[in-house]
Amino acid sequence: TASYTDLGGGSTRPLSGSNAVYLRSSLFDLGKMKEGIGFAKKDSAGTSYLLMPQTEGSIQLKSIDVTGIKAIELTGFGSGEATEYAIEILIGDEKGRSIGKGKITFPANKQKIISSIPIATDAINNKQDIFFHFKKIGTGNLNRAFLKSFRFIPK
Repeated sequence: TASYTDLGGGSTRPLSGSNAVYLRSSLFDLGKMKEGIGFAKKDSAGTSYLLMPQTEGSIQLKSIDVTGIKAIELTGFGSGEATEYAIEILIGDEKGRSIGKGKITFPANKQKIISSIPIATDAINNKQDIFFHFKKIGTGNLNRAFLKSFRFIPK
């Protein structure tokens, strides 16, 4: 929120103006998401997570401004079985322009993991829908890992 009042001058009285801008948090708690293709919701000890997909899946974040963002950090927890997913980040729609690719690797334990994916946002200067496409690398794994959050990392 900002406001300003000038000094006026001569026969002009002082003028005032104010404005408020609402900023979103750079952290998206994925346990609060209502939808995600191929993902299932999991609650544990009062905390919600998304179960990683068996083979592939996608998550959409609507109307996100990625101006000045250099990477997206993903946080999750292993399930006790090692597994890895390829990730592609697209803008506009699920077949849109790719702005980043990377991997998230869950070790064979239940530890917290953080994976950062660099993104190219130089040509983006407005709000766009962002799609995260996950594709499992390899086979197996009866126990699916958990995805907790996305965090946008500024330049």
